[in-house]
Amino acid sequence: MEKIIKELAKDYISASLLGYIIGIVIAIGLVIKACYTRNPKIEEFRAKINKEFEIKTKEKRLEREKLIKECYEMIEKENKK
Repeated sequence: MEKIIKELAKDYISASLLGYIIGIVIAIGLVIKACYTRNPKIEEFRAKINKEFEIKTKEKRLEREKLIKECYEMIEKENKK
């Protein structure tokens, strides 16, 4: 009787561990799927942020070019004097 109980306990523990492992694998798979699935709202938000970033970058570039041009003009004026 003891042998039978021990064997059943081993089988139960093995089945439990196998169940936990399968559950963890499924959970990891779902997380990976959620990370790589494209959500339209998230894509729209990303596009909006990227567009704003491009506009700000372009504005900063134009400001820099304007400042550089002004510096060159000032240098030329100083050289003419």
